[in-house]
Parts: sequence; structure tokens; C-alpha cells
Amino acid sequence: MEHTVRLSAKPRRNWSDWAGFVFFLCFTVFLVIRAQGIALLMLPTVAHELLTAASFLLRSAPRARLGGVAPRLTAYAATFIVPAFILVASAYAPNWLHLSQSRALLSIGLFLWLLGIPLVLLGVWQLRRSFSIEPQARQFVTGGPYLLARHPIYTGYLLQYLGILLAHFNPIFAAVFVTWLMLALVRTRYEETVLIAAFPEYAMYKKRVGMFGPQLRTRAAITRSVPIRSCARQASTEETQP
Repeated sequence: MEHTVRLSAKPRRNWSDWAGFVFFLCFTVFLVIRAQGIALLMLPTVAHELLTAASFLLRSAPRARLGGVAPRLTAYAATFIVPAFILVASAYAPNWLHLSQSRALLSIGLFLWLLGIPLVLLGVWQLRRSFSIEPQARQFVTGGPYLLARHPIYTGYLLQYLGILLAHFNPIFAAVFVTWLMLALVRTRYEETVLIAAFPEYAMYKKRVGMFGPQLRTRAAITRSVPIRSCARQASTEETQP
């Protein structure tokens, strides 16, 4: 199904910027209240939510946006499905969040969670003037972590959510994680559709930078490129000879 890309004629700040700021600011306060004895462990999450809240006021007006209900629902579902599950489970089904009995899973989970924190924070900071939950295009950002991945924020979430899953492994949490991953993949397609429409050069960026990490060139591609360059050098050398 095709979705219409709408170009914004007049750049201006609207009510959604303030609504996003107020919502994530209140959400941060809620997290601090809920954290209680584990406030220290929640500091990275609190920092992330505060930065997200500030981004709504720092961002520029969108140059283009993707119309339709499906892109918006996908974006909001991918944003809140895991936090909502954790909040609901902690209140009504604590057994869904019991720590894994395997020390190996706990260690790996903690490592992945810690690894994902700086990716999310750096990604949001780099994107602060272009941040959006819905599929919108503001600026073409390629610096910082975007040199290595087209969606470093989602990479950070992937590591964090996978780490939390391993530390609290159970089938229900696993199903929520798989659902989030599917939503995230669809979400990236929507976002890249509007980015290509607003910035045609994004197509080339997409070819050389991987979705969630550095794009690996196959050995076959490397070996194919070597003879071409060698022949070009040889031809150039022959042309310069008398």
C-alpha cells in the first residue's frame, strides 16, 4: 500500500511540539517516582527521556511528512510497546519480570543493555533538531553515529531490549520483543520513504550505510572491484605513454 508524502509549505512550530515536550517531561517524572530504590540504574533512561523532551522544542519544522494512519500507528506502537509492557507487568504480573536463573544470561543482558545506552543517547543528541516519532523529514543527518548506521537509535533500543529480555527471559516478554522488532522494521521503511522524498541524496546514503550497523562488503564484491580499478590504472598508464 502506497502512502502520500506531503511537503510542508511554511515552516512553523505547532502544538505537537509542545505536546511532545510536556508528555515526555511528565513521563520522566513518572519514571523517577516509580524508580524509588533503583534510581541510580534509571539515570540513563531518565537522561534519554529528558533529551527526547527537549528535542521537541529544539527541532526544526518538517520539510515533508508521510500521510496515512498506518505509519503513525506503527511509530507510536514501536515507541511504547516495550515500556508499556514493563510498566503493566511490574504492576500486575511481576512474575513476567523475574530475573533469569542463568548468570550467563544476566551478564550478557547487562552488557547489551549498557552497550545500547550510549547509542540511544548519541543518536537522539545528533538528531535533536530533526527528532520525530512520526515519519517526518526535517534535516539530512549523517554525522556522529549516523556515519555507521542509518538508524542508530533503533540499534541502541535493540541492544537494550534484548539485554532486558535475556535478564528477564520468559515467552511472553520474548513475544513482545519480536513484535517490537517487526514494528521497528516497518517503521524504518516508512521513515526512509519520506526521507528519500525530501532528500534524494538519501538513496546513495542508504546504499553505503547499513540499517542498524556498518554495511559489510562481501569478499566477492571486493574481488570484483579490484580488477576494475587495476584495469583503469593500466589504461590510464597506457594513455600517458608516448
